[in-house]
Order: sequence, then C-alpha cells, then structure tokens
Amino acid sequence: MNKLVLAFIVVVGIIWGPDMTAGVDRDEPLTLFCPQVSSSPTLDGDLSDSAWKDSKPIHVFVHQPYTSSGIGNIIAELRACWSGENIYMAVRWPDPSPSIKKDLWMFDGKEWTKDRSQDEDRLALIFPVGETMPNFRKYGCAITCHAAAVGSPPFHRNPHWYHKSNGPKQRIDAWHWKSVRSNPLNFADDKYWDDRSLSADPHHAGRHPDAEPPEEKAEQRNINTDRSRPAMMQDPRKPASIPGFLLAKEAIPIDLSRFKAGDIVPGRIISRARGSRGDVSCGSVHRDGYWNVELSRKLRTGHVDDVVFKPDESLPFSLAIFENVPEYRKEDHGKIHQVLLLQIIKPPDPSSKK
Repeated sequence: MNKLVLAFIVVVGIIWGPDMTAGVDRDEPLTLFCPQVSSSPTLDGDLSDSAWKDSKPIHVFVHQPYTSSGIGNIIAELRACWSGENIYMAVRWPDPSPSIKKDLWMFDGKEWTKDRSQDEDRLALIFPVGETMPNFRKYGCAITCHAAAVGSPPFHRNPHWYHKSNGPKQRIDAWHWKSVRSNPLNFADDKYWDDRSLSADPHHAGRHPDAEPPEEKAEQRNINTDRSRPAMMQDPRKPASIPGFLLAKEAIPIDLSRFKAGDIVPGRIISRARGSRGDVSCGSVHRDGYWNVELSRKLRTGHVDDVVFKPDESLPFSLAIFENVPEYRKEDHGKIHQVLLLQIIKPPDPSSKK
C-alpha cells in the first residue's frame, strides 16, 4: 500500500471514527462509470486485462467495525465495464490472509468439534430492482438493515440482524461472493431480498436465493442428524478436485473408521449453482495481501429476481465486505457510507459519424 493511500485511510479513520454517518454527504453519490469494451476480461482475478484499462476505478472507504485480523477500515477499489450481452465488475480490497475454513470439523480421536476460529471472506453487491426502492438512491442499502434485539448485553452479540426490503413491491438483487461456499466453483450466490420479516421467516427473513432446481442445492451443511459430527466425506476413490473443499459430486457418507486424531473435514458441501441462482460467474485470487474478485452477469437475464442493466442508465448500488466475519456477528460486516451509482455508458451511434 503506498504512503498516499495509507495516509488517506488514517485521516478518514480519524474523521469518521465510530460514527458511521459523520462527514457523509448523502446527496453526493460516487459514480462508477461502466464503458463498453471491445474484448471481455478473463475472470481469473488478474486486473491487468486490457478490458480494465478503459475502466476508471473508484476508491471507496469501507468502515469495518470487526475484523479477525485487526486490519480495521480499508479502501476498496471498484471497476466496471460491459461487452456484448454481459456486464463485468471487479472489486479489490486489502485482506492480510484469505479465510477459507468455514465450519471446519476437527477430530481429536474421540469426538468431532467445529473450528470456530475461522469463517470465510465475503463480498456483497446490492442493487435495487427497477424503481421499486426510490429511497435507495438517497440512503443506499442502509434502509434495508433491521435489528430485533434479543437476549442481554453485550448488544452486538445478541440482536438478530437481518435484511429485507420495506414494502411488498420492493425488491433487491444481491450478488453474494463467498470464499468457501461459492468461489471455489467460480460463481457468486445470486440472491434477492423481499419484505418478509423475522416472524414470517425466522431464519432468513427477507434474504432468499434466486430460483434453482430443487434437487440441486448450491451448498449444504455437512452435519449429521444429531449435529455431533460430519455426515459426508471425500470419496477416497476420487482425489479432491479442489483440495480443502468437499464437492457434492465427490462426497460419500462418512466412514468413521478412516479417521484418526488431528484429521479435518470441510463443514460445507458445495455445488455450482444452477438456474437463476447461478447467473453470476466469478474469478478470484488472493495475492500480496489483497482479494481481487471479478464478477460477470448478463445485462438482462430474463429472470424477475434480477436487476436489468441498461446502457445510458445510472443505477444506484452498494457493497459490503466481510473479513472473516462469523454468522453470530454478521452485523459487523464492512459498510460504506456513500451511495454508489453505476453509470452504464451507451455506445456511440454509428450514424453520428456520417
């Protein structure tokens, strides 16, 4: 990180501090221009592709109230471009080390326990669908945050934080990149938020995966019926396609006789999402203390749960970053305090050159 960026982080951290609204001018959104490019970027986490050279990046301050590494507030870099039928977005942010051990099972020779010391890194891009959420353009995704306080202090560990829209016709399109549950299979979880409350859906509230074939779940918890140990393991006849991860097509019922003290088993069973849930492709790499994540989706998918990207349109959006943030304190994800606008640049009219 160069000295100028580091100084900026320090100064902004002093100005903003713990007050998430101090110094914010919500009437001045930050615009990310999305030009048309002649060749599509390759989704591999390498931002040196020629396609990205025509995309001017923006730098966004991200307030991180909790990180396991202690890195604190960061600056994220965003780029966007489009080519043919697809839009491409890239996000780069500092993270000292990749977190890729969510819900890992550990065996001590007698019992299985979950490793709670590590979770996963995540990125979310959030877009209002059409004009269903007019206040999003002014306040960003903060208007979708809700908390129902339960239990006793400390407050941040007890409320059930959740996201939902604020009316029956309001809809959010959320691209949720996950270092464990989606990234190994090169997709970001395509989801939507509606106005369902905790009482209507106690586990998810307004957050739901897009439509997918009922027999093909993108990821499942690897846990037996009494929740005491993993239910599945890597098929010993098949070397793991992606070491460290358990793919559904390579998983078989666990044979406990094969395990000795010190062995570990992934806590999630993963598959490539299909249907509308699998619309968003990705290519990512963690290198030199940074995550580089490239995402791609059709401008228009034809699915009602997806936003439509139109050339010559300015679309508000937001993002969140989770640096190894466990589920019980997901309210502590990295937040931005400025509304972002995605300006999709319309290609020039060929007739105007005549």
